[in-house]
Amino acid sequence: MYCEKIIAITVAVFVASCVVLGIAISRIATNHVAESGIKSVVPVEVTAPPSPEELATPHLQNADEACEALIASHEKSIDQFFTAAKANTRPFAKTTLGWRSKWLLIKDKLSRGSNKHEIFLRDQFAKHLFAQSDLEKMMTQLTRSFLNHVNSIESQMLVDLRSDVAEFSATYPMANFDDEKLQAVFSDIYSQVAQTVGKKLPTEISGEVVRFIVAEVLTHVAIKLGVSGGILSIGAGSSIATAGAGLVAGIIVDQIVSLVWNWVADPEGKLSKELNKQLDQLAASLKADLRSYLSSFLKQRSELRSQTLMTLLEQ
Repeated sequence: MYCEKIIAITVAVFVASCVVLGIAISRIATNHVAESGIKSVVPVEVTAPPSPEELATPHLQNADEACEALIASHEKSIDQFFTAAKANTRPFAKTTLGWRSKWLLIKDKLSRGSNKHEIFLRDQFAKHLFAQSDLEKMMTQLTRSFLNHVNSIESQMLVDLRSDVAEFSATYPMANFDDEKLQAVFSDIYSQVAQTVGKKLPTEISGEVVRFIVAEVLTHVAIKLGVSGGILSIGAGSSIATAGAGLVAGIIVDQIVSLVWNWVADPEGKLSKELNKQLDQLAASLKADLRSYLSSFLKQRSELRSQTLMTLLEQ
């Protein structure tokens, strides 16, 4: 019995000593870590890269909205062009209702095949209002500016997207592209996508592309005005100057026939007013047709832009 008690006491003392020793070692280790500046390691949470859809969607939406806003801002060029023209309809009316114009009209009536009066009216219209080349130049500049702005919006979209994927370069190689390579890769993919879906929309702004768009819009406006039944109903192949000529000729004939017109009417004011109405009609038609064409263009461009961007991200 006595031996068993001695053994139990010895075991208890040993266990207690081990516990005390363990606590002491733990405290020494803790103090050593604190004194040496070693910090405990905290597991780093790894963020999974967002999907191509999550990355592309906000940038595509921003590009679409910015491109749509371009239509309204570029329409202002048409308003400015015709506002300037309308400021000169009164001088045009005064010149074309003068005696030289009347005399040329009478000579043409007396000489079969003569068109000196028409030539005079065309020259005066171009001098005071605008020539057909002026209208085409304005539309060309407007269209080129619009397309250049679309390209700029897309370039900025690519730069912003590259910034978003900068920390996920292993998943999205475009993070390492410089501006030139980024644009080149985008353009190449765009051309491939366009060819696949059978759509021919330009990525480069060439003179041929601009001329094609301007011709499309102006031809449609000419056809619409030519069959509208108004004063400008002169046929799709005629120029706007001919429209002014037809109006002026009608008023001059009335003036010659009615010797008392100067007493009861204001021919210059009437001509100027009618011309202003027709210029407003032409401006409205140009804006409507341009808006329709460019909206259709932007819709197709948006679809191709979306497919191109997704392909770029999924490479």
